Amino acid sequence: MLGAVRDLPVLTVGDGSRFLKQGGAIGFLLENNRVRFDISINALQRSGLTASSKLLRVARSVEGGVQ
Repeated sequence: MLGAVRDLPVLTVGDGSRFLKQGGAIGFLLENNRVRFDISINALQRSGLTASSKLLRVARSVEGGVQ
């Protein structure tokens, strides 16, 4: 499904350790019984989307792009 919306302005959100590597923009995971998330700047830019600096600050990790 990620391939079908790859270049469209769609925010892709999922879970699992490989979601961002498969092209997703925001990946949720459990860490110490808390829900955390990672962000892929490259996936957001490819979709023509941006993330606020506030969202980037609370992410567990930010991959790609200028950080």
